[in-house]
Amino acid sequence: MQLYVEVKDGFAPIEKSTGKPKWGFSPGDAIADILGAGYFVSRYYYPYMNNFQLRVSYFPSKALRNGDKPDNNFSDDYEGQKLWLAFRMKNLLPKSIAEHWPSFLMLSVGYHVSGIGDYSTEEVKPHYYLTLDLDVETIPLYGKFWSFIKNTLNYQHFPMPGIEFSENKISFGLFIY
Repeated sequence: MQLYVEVKDGFAPIEKSTGKPKWGFSPGDAIADILGAGYFVSRYYYPYMNNFQLRVSYFPSKALRNGDKPDNNFSDDYEGQKLWLAFRMKNLLPKSIAEHWPSFLMLSVGYHVSGIGDYSTEEVKPHYYLTLDLDVETIPLYGKFWSFIKNTLNYQHFPMPGIEFSENKISFGLFIY
């Protein structure tokens, strides 16, 4: 779906004030779209890939909370979104260490950009995160309904302690979401 959106962006209307397309096709975004879809296909064919879980978290940006975005659309609120990759450490660590690692505890790396978007008042800055995470699929609830709930929740990064790495600083957070 996102690849379709990217191609459609390539045919965006021309801005009268600048004479340039409003959005435009981004090769980097198209490659990310293909890799993102390929990740889920690879999980089907290579079970080892199930040790890596893509996740997302969201907290409304300052611009959205202040009503500065005219459409108030959270899906376009890029400053409020964080993307995560969680690792099932119990399965990835050597056996001597893994036997002491709780099966519900994962490590996640995250990425977020501040200062992006038409209504931001900051300059663009990347932020990186290393946090603990929860493997909801380890909760002992069984049946089709609970499997659906656990699988769905496992795409969400829950607020957990971690470290943020950003421009010239490293900070600890008790709840990074």
